Parts: sequence; C-alpha cells; structure tokens
Amino acid sequence: MLSFSRLIASLLLTSACFSAAYAENVCRYSWLFAPDSWQLSAGQKELVGEKLNHPNSDLFTLSGDASVTLSDKKLNADLIHYYQESDKAYAFGHVRIQNKQYLATAESAEHDEKSHTTQLEQLNYQLLENKAWGTADSAMVTQNNEQVAFHKLRYTGCPIGEESWWMSFDKLVVDDKAKLATGDHAVLRFHDVPVFYFPKFQFSTADRASGFLMPTITTYHNETAGVSSSKSIVKIPYYFNIAPNMDDTLTLIQVADRGQAIDNEFRYWFNSQRGDLTTTFLRDETTRQDRYRIWWNFNQTLAQAWQLNGSWHDVSDPSFYRETQLTDFYLRNMLYLARHLNLSKSWENQQLSAQLLDFKQMLYGQPYYSALPSLQHQWKFEPSNSPYYARMSSEFSHFLAPQARTPIATGNRIHLAPTLGFDLWKPYGFLRGKTQLLMTQYDLSDNTNNQLNRTLPLASLDAGTVFEKPISLFNKGYVHTLEPRMKYLYVGTQDQSQFPVFDTMLRNFDYLQLYADNRFTGLDRIGDTNQITSGLFSRLFHESGKEFLELGVGQITYFQNRQVQLADQPRETNEFSDIIATASLVQNRWRASLTQQLDRDSKKLVQEDTSLQYLADNDNRLVVRHRLRQKGTALEDEQTTLGGKLRYNGLLSSMHFVNYNHTSQQLRGAVNAVQYDSCCWAAQLIWEHNLYINQVQDDIIRLAFIFKGLTTFGSTAGDKVDSRLYFE
Repeated sequence: MLSFSRLIASLLLTSACFSAAYAENVCRYSWLFAPDSWQLSAGQKELVGEKLNHPNSDLFTLSGDASVTLSDKKLNADLIHYYQESDKAYAFGHVRIQNKQYLATAESAEHDEKSHTTQLEQLNYQLLENKAWGTADSAMVTQNNEQVAFHKLRYTGCPIGEESWWMSFDKLVVDDKAKLATGDHAVLRFHDVPVFYFPKFQFSTADRASGFLMPTITTYHNETAGVSSSKSIVKIPYYFNIAPNMDDTLTLIQVADRGQAIDNEFRYWFNSQRGDLTTTFLRDETTRQDRYRIWWNFNQTLAQAWQLNGSWHDVSDPSFYRETQLTDFYLRNMLYLARHLNLSKSWENQQLSAQLLDFKQMLYGQPYYSALPSLQHQWKFEPSNSPYYARMSSEFSHFLAPQARTPIATGNRIHLAPTLGFDLWKPYGFLRGKTQLLMTQYDLSDNTNNQLNRTLPLASLDAGTVFEKPISLFNKGYVHTLEPRMKYLYVGTQDQSQFPVFDTMLRNFDYLQLYADNRFTGLDRIGDTNQITSGLFSRLFHESGKEFLELGVGQITYFQNRQVQLADQPRETNEFSDIIATASLVQNRWRASLTQQLDRDSKKLVQEDTSLQYLADNDNRLVVRHRLRQKGTALEDEQTTLGGKLRYNGLLSSMHFVNYNHTSQQLRGAVNAVQYDSCCWAAQLIWEHNLYINQVQDDIIRLAFIFKGLTTFGSTAGDKVDSRLYFE
C-alpha cells in the first residue's frame, strides 16, 4: 500500500511536471475563403463578370472574376457559362460556392436551379455551423441545399492546416435538416495512423443531434480477501435527439465476465415538468440471473400551484451495483436506495405536504423505516407591523419496516406543536421568544406498549446584539464587530425510553447546534433541558463590506440533568457542555475554516473540522479537508481529503481527489485524471481507486478520446471529483 505522504507528494510532483510541459494554445480556426453577404429576393439573379458575352438569346458567358448570385447561394469562378432557358450554370477555374450551410472550392461546378442541384468536382468544403472541413472527389447538393452527398471524402473538425485527425469515407451524406451525417466504410486516422474502421458510421454536425457517441473502454483491477482479478467494460452509446425537449441515450455494454448489458437514459423537460428515467438490464453470465435497475426522477407543477416531485430507485438485488460495476463509486457503496413521492402546496399563511418515503436496503444491518404516508401541515398568523405571531405545526406518519428480519415496532405517529412567540429585529441586535406545547401520540404494533403519549412544554428566549467600530490594521481600514448572544431554553421531562426510534438521531457536530431547540433530529426523542447557551462571535470586514475574518465560541450551561437519551446512552449529568469554537478567514480567492469541539474539563480536542479552499474559477480550485470524530474513543475516526481542479494552460488540465483514513490507515478513495484538450481533439486518462464498506477494493483506469466535430462525449472525471470533495 502506497503511503499517504508519498501519494500526495507524487500527485503534486506530477502536476508540477505537466504544468511546465505545455504552452498556451490558441484555437486558430479560419475559413476556406471569406464568407460573403448579399440580399436578393427569391427568383432574382445577378450575373457579374469583367467580360460578358451574349452570343445568342440563351447563353451568357462570364469571365474574369465572374459570379452568379441567387437568393440563397453565390457561385464565383474564372469562367461561367449560364444558360437562361434551362436555368443552368457551368463554372470552371478557381470555383467558389457559398450558401447558408457550407463553403466550397472546386475545379468545376454545375448548378441546376430548376432541380435545385449542384454538382462539384475535386473540391474542398467547410461547414458553416461548426467550421469542420475536408476534401472530396465529388459532391452532389440536392433537396434545395438540405442534403449533400460526397464521394471519396475526408472530414475533420480541426482547424485548416492543423489536421490531427481525419475521418475518410467512400460515401457520406450530410442531412442539414436533421443535422446528421451518415457514411459508408469509414476509417478514423489519428496523426495518419488508422485507429478505427466502421462499415457504417453516423455523427452529428451540430451540438445536439442523433448519432453514436464516443465508445469508452474501462479496465478494473479488483482485490477481494487478497485475491486479485482484472476485467474490462466496453460501452457504446447512441444518442437520440427525439425533440427539442426530449432525448434518449441507449448504451450497449460488454462486461468481460458477466456478458452484455443495455443501459438507457430518457430525459424530458416541459414548461411545467421535467424528469429522467434510467433503466439497465443485464443477463449475468456469472450468476445466471437476469439483473436490472430502474431510476426515475421527476418534478411537475400541477394545477392551482400544487408541486409534485418524486424518485423511484430499484434494483433486482442488493448486490447489483457492487458486483456489476456498471456505475460510479457512490452507487456501489450505498447502504440503501431512497424512493419518495411528494405532493405539496403553499398559499397565504399555510403549507401542506403529503409524502410517501421508502427505502430499499442494500447492506443488511439496522433496518430502515418507511413512512407510508407522511402528512405535514404548517399554519401561521403574523399580523402586519407586529412582532407577535402564532403558529401550528402538525404531522401524521405511518411507519413500516418491510425489510426487518425480526419483529420491531411499527405504527402511527401524530405530532402537534402550537406556538406563540415574538421576533424583534433591529440593526443593533435581536430579541425573540416563544412558547410551545409539543404533543405526540403513538399507535404501535409489535411493541409491549401499543399506546404511547407525550406532552411537553417548551419555552425559549434568544437575544443577541452587535457592537461595531472602524479600526485600522496594517494601514488598512476594517470594520470590527462583537456579537454576544445568549439563549435560554426549557423543555419538560418525560420518560421516552419505551418510544420507538423511527427517524431520530443526535444532531451533527457544529456551532449552530448549540442554539437548537432539540439535541435530537426527528420527533421520536425530545430532549429535556433547562439551559442557557452563551456565545460570542466577532467579525472583521473590509471597508467594502467583504468579510475577512470571523471567530466564534460557545458553550451550554445546564441547570438540570438530561434524562432523555437514545438506547444504551447514559443520562447526562454534566453542568456544562463541551466548548465549540469556530474560525474562518477569507483572503481573495482563499478561504480557511476551523471548527473544534473541546472537552469541557480538560479542554482537549474531541472533534474537529478543518478546511482550506482556493477558488479562482470553475477550472482552478483546491480543497483540503480534515475531519476528526470522537477522539480517544473506540469510535474514533480521522480522515483527510485533498482534491481540486487545475488548468495549467490552454491545453492541459487535471482533476484530483484523495481520501485517506488515518484511523484504519487506508486509502479510502482516489480519482486522478489528466486531460489534454486542443482545438479539435481531447484525451482524458482517469485512475480511480475505491475501497468499499465490505473491504473490497478496486482500481479503475479509463482512457477516453474526444474528436471534436465528429462526436460529443461528456467526461465524468470532473463530476467524480466534485461529488466526492464536498460530500465524502
């Protein structure tokens, strides 16, 4: 196993070497000839030449920079014969032709205006929409300029004179209306080396049109219990541009040890609704099973401002993602798949929502509860020009545990929370208070006590003020603030040890949880307390108003023991909470932040979150994060995450992510990608390392080429880095 320090050092050294390897690249696209502009009405013609002969009533001979201009095209040549009766033109010598779709130069050309056809010989051509160009022995333009048939053609998306790749065809038909090109006997050459041969090949001449996307080949190296194995996955995607608001991508997949799979992604978007449906089917040759996944996400605006959104995610078996490796890391490491359907509406002073929430368990352990359904209603009365308000929150949820292996408590939960309060806000501070009555009733099955009730009072008073003054530091002007805050909170006590735990856990560690009304999330535990939270925040602003520095510290003082806990947790008897301290510094494109939890007695570190971020733009950013949890206990967990995106010049960029667990001394995950991106082609090399919950690990190598103007290909390296940096 490569040590963490060596891995980081090698990563940074590699980046530095690449940085010096390439110079800035400027795309130098040019035209075959300068496009002209003209305005003629339909049916009009303009004949121009240095010499004009009219030997008979039918023939016009133009020579010396001659041209025939129609409403939709222009023909230039050294010599042009125009026959008025048949409405045909024959051009010879330095022929140039232009219409709304393309430019072309040729040795000779024949145009028939009555049949709307143009024949070109020994030509160079260039598409106006994407500047792709090439050569051909001949071309026939038909169907009023909407279709061009080329013979013995070469095509490239590179600038003229910088042809890194060519695609040659025996025949190619370009349909301008469909923005699609279809060719026979296609050979792709990269730096004059044949790379692929296709008996039939289609590609888009626009950014979004039906056709094949670039195939990808991925190699996996897997290690399980010391046994190593390797395999490859080949994906060939085809894109269907169904309509301006609908498309579909069908991908054929060959998995080395499992056979063929079909993956399909359908997307739609309308004014009032949008969604995407992904389906995958695999006839697994290893397990001899038919395996599948279905994933549908949607949201929709209904009549009278009702909102409907949902997600349905299902797989044939819990091991689908981990064993098939058809998808990205985060899906292969999922503990459960969430499915929900939510209907909601807000109007005047009310909010109503109805939700169906379900989970499919992917790894066996603590079972997940489904809420089928969960109904919530919010009502508020806030008189204008008055600080006082009244509110009522209500919820009904029916909890099931369909995947529990042993009988556990299920049933209904009803919760009501009438509230009276006030909010006073001034530029120099705030004062707010409220009283609540928290009423909960359970109607349970599979429990020793099927009827449980809880009624608890809550009262709080929260006050804060802001003192500020201008100061000067290092000959620069700043505004300095001191923001003390105190919150008193009282919640009554009731034994809740017999209550089920449907959706409740301890709150996450951060500064704001000091001021929360409940130390638990959800409604199954309402923490009893009689406490005061004291905190002090201080900020430093530039004179422009931009934040420069902030510091905060806070602690809770308890006046009684806390009886209510989750299972197997002792009651809390300390008079003070641990200390939470936070700090952040913003300097131009850099931001550093630190949050620490210090033991109330020894002041030693218990938990910590540290991050350093650099953000220049979307192509240049860096994030370093360190996380420590429950230091000095059996559950201690310490991780460091490093990653970002770096663009070294116009050609080269890289993306990096590394997550190292200091507690287990394991590299938990890594993504490193280097991308070369020129004007007409790009290549991306990706190395990905994953360590799964069940200690299975794999290394994945992907090499992808993107030939611009030939196909579109969405690189996933950047998405992999983004999703892990901020959510790992």
